[in-house]
Amino acid sequence: MKHLLIVIAACLVCLNALAGSDIKVKSGKSVVVKENANAVIVFDFSNARWEQKESFKDWSGTDYEKRVNVASECFVNSFNENTKGLKLVTNKDQAEYSIIFKVTNLEKHQAFTGMWGQGKISVTGTIDILNIKTQEQVCSIFIDGYGASKDYNVTDGIGKCFKALGKDITKLK
Repeated sequence: MKHLLIVIAACLVCLNALAGSDIKVKSGKSVVVKENANAVIVFDFSNARWEQKESFKDWSGTDYEKRVNVASECFVNSFNENTKGLKLVTNKDQAEYSIIFKVTNLEKHQAFTGMWGQGKISVTGTIDILNIKTQEQVCSIFIDGYGASKDYNVTDGIGKCFKALGKDITKLK
């Protein structure tokens, strides 16, 4: 029994090591996130889909603006609370960088307790960081189905997902 547990533990460690990260730097260098500078961020949900089917805006209906605002606020607040470098600001005149976060898909995955309605929200999209003076792209980050927290309410789940994502982006190497 002891040997079986050791083998299972070793397999889990190997699978975890082989699993790709949900956050990947596509091009450029992520060290910009560690710079002592300011950036203004724009969230683009215009082409976002819900579960790769219908438009997120249509699916959300009257809750669309609320969900976009919750996602944006949670990401920015979490990023700024956890960063040791780049800060997100609202005034473009104070910023050296511009960040465009294009959300392409949001999904709800039923959790183990799914029979009671709880699910995990995941997000897919790209984050492009541009130098404002040169308009040169300094970093492009691909978010591939990043999911964090479970919740019964979709809007709250989106907030928790973007909050965790904001924190994890500050940890890029």
